[in-house]
Amino acid sequence: MKLITFDEIITPLVDSERYRNLGLFLRENDFIKIAQGSNTKHQAWEGGLMDHYCQVASLMNRSISDAEKFGLKMDFSKADQYAAIVAHDFEKIFKYSTSEAQKEYDSLKGDSEDEIVFVQKYFNKLHVYPTDEVWNAVQNAHGELKHYDPHFSVAHQLAAHLHGADWLSARIYKHHDSRFQLKK
Repeated sequence: MKLITFDEIITPLVDSERYRNLGLFLRENDFIKIAQGSNTKHQAWEGGLMDHYCQVASLMNRSISDAEKFGLKMDFSKADQYAAIVAHDFEKIFKYSTSEAQKEYDSLKGDSEDEIVFVQKYFNKLHVYPTDEVWNAVQNAHGELKHYDPHFSVAHQLAAHLHGADWLSARIYKHHDSRFQLKK
């Protein structure tokens, strides 16, 4: 499987009017280059978050390609897909990089227990306004959890692809760098 590079994630964002500021932020921000994917669970090394994003993008592209071979039409753009990938763990750019970034995270998040509150506030600060499909994916990236209903699916297509790819990256490839080589 060809692994997507971080620049391949950023380019459709910069090229999109809706997500241009997010792409520019990612391209120009040094925090993202050192942020870990987590403190201990997955991609827990400097630059691990970028590795996680690249793995998720690659796994999603494969999942989407397979779904399209079965005749399913995707109802989201590539820019929406990559914005959802970045947004689902966006707070980690701040939480797992520098103490300066952590302070910015703490001040903007406030007392909320919900990471999505921080993401929404920071996106507003960047003047980035994702589609409802992207917000649905971010809210359900780790499964339907609080919103599960046995009669209908709360998570849309983008959320389902993101959830599956995120799960594989965080649980199967958790110790592999962006070239899928074992970390020592």
